[in-house]
Amino acid sequence: MGYFRLVDGAVLSATQQNRNWSDFEALSRVSQGHVVLSGLGLSAGQGLSVVVAEGTASLDKLVQVEETEIVGLPPASITYIWLRDDGSFTLTPTLTPPMGVHTLIGSATTGTESVIGVDTSIAWRGQRVEDSIRQVTGPNSLVVMLNAPKVGIGTDSPSDALHVSGVARADALSLPERTSPPTSSANRGFLFTADVGGRTELFYRDDAGNDTQITSEGELAPGVFLLLSGGTMAGDIAMDGHRVMGLANGVDAADAVRVSQLLAHSIRTFIVHTGSWAQLQNTTRFLPLTGYRGPSSGNEAYAQVRLYDQSHTLRNLRVYVSGNSTLADSTVTLRADGSDTGLSVTIPSGQTGEFENTSGGAVLSAGSRACYKVFVGAGGTGILTVETIQVDSLSG
Repeated sequence: MGYFRLVDGAVLSATQQNRNWSDFEALSRVSQGHVVLSGLGLSAGQGLSVVVAEGTASLDKLVQVEETEIVGLPPASITYIWLRDDGSFTLTPTLTPPMGVHTLIGSATTGTESVIGVDTSIAWRGQRVEDSIRQVTGPNSLVVMLNAPKVGIGTDSPSDALHVSGVARADALSLPERTSPPTSSANRGFLFTADVGGRTELFYRDDAGNDTQITSEGELAPGVFLLLSGGTMAGDIAMDGHRVMGLANGVDAADAVRVSQLLAHSIRTFIVHTGSWAQLQNTTRFLPLTGYRGPSSGNEAYAQVRLYDQSHTLRNLRVYVSGNSTLADSTVTLRADGSDTGLSVTIPSGQTGEFENTSGGAVLSAGSRACYKVFVGAGGTGILTVETIQVDSLSG
């Protein structure tokens, strides 16, 4: 590439002036990187050859190429054609750039004996922003829409200001506060930030336009991980020493928590202290679920406790025995409405200490009457001394 310069008394011809203006235009379009400035189009040659038209490229310097025919292309394949900074060409079977300074001219597709197609749309082309051309296209599906403006990576039809098809990576992502949520869109979710009480908080909007606050004062918002309305809490819930504050005995569905909700889902222990109650072998006695023993009784109605308001799941039956001279096994059984439940503890003959059933359980409906039944092994004259009986209840 050269310029026709004026000297004293010289006159440029129209052809020389047009050539200079063309060179000035090429220089005005030089952008960062290695790009095609003008020309260098591809067309099929004779047989397995391709013709590169005259043109200019920027490869750290201006490189001007006369019309050139490249022969000996491999048959039945796609060949990518690169211009290097010395004006020669490099051919590759893939879009991986060759070593050295190169810019991509395009590609040629061959049959067994001839070129059947060329593609120059993938060439790197420098464009001025004010040009009417709306799209700058590069290899590997990088598309920049100048007048839109849009950038596509991994897609040649970006649908947003930045459209990445595949996995995107960023060391950090900045989300400036919005004065209003983004417009909801079908099959899309949006993360955004907004001001809440002078703090920048993170939100999520679903495709129906519902907004969920994710952070609150620098921490996860409580509603994100603890449902108090419209959901079911399962498993163990650790309160980490915090108290539940601001409860009211509300009745509206919009109340966050109602006292009755908490009372209906609680764990308690029913325990009866027998005061070293000694029971003769081959007898049956009944004890209430809680309190102190009082006189021993063979009358179950005397010991029954009615469970009002809600149902109870009773489990973990434990009995402590301080003395045992029996010659047969004894049992302590939870009773409900005059019948044995499946929750029972066996005390082997002559053994003392704590005895527990942690595998069984019994479900009692609201209004059931419950008590303990103690049966000391049949036959003989031994004595069983019981100190306490207790059972855990999950109500609600």
